[in-house]
Amino acid sequence: MHLNNKTSSEWFFAAELAYANHHQGCAWCGDTHCVRRERHDAKHVYACQRCDFQVSYDAQRDRFHMIPGEELRAGAETMLDQPIANLL
Repeated sequence: MHLNNKTSSEWFFAAELAYANHHQGCAWCGDTHCVRRERHDAKHVYACQRCDFQVSYDAQRDRFHMIPGEELRAGAETMLDQPIANLL
């Protein structure tokens, strides 16, 4: 499991680094170009569109929150990678 006894604040700082250093990368699944960063007043959120990992920091309340990502299975990148059914 990915949790590795990290606190929500540690996951938040890991998400900041992954986003900045790995082209919108995800600290959970390790993929790139998949994380969106949102800022709403005092709340900062990093959310992965691939594995659904999400971590946030509410500066007004000084609270961190983390939602673990899904474990991803290897799959075909496109429909062209799928076998074509024999239609005979």
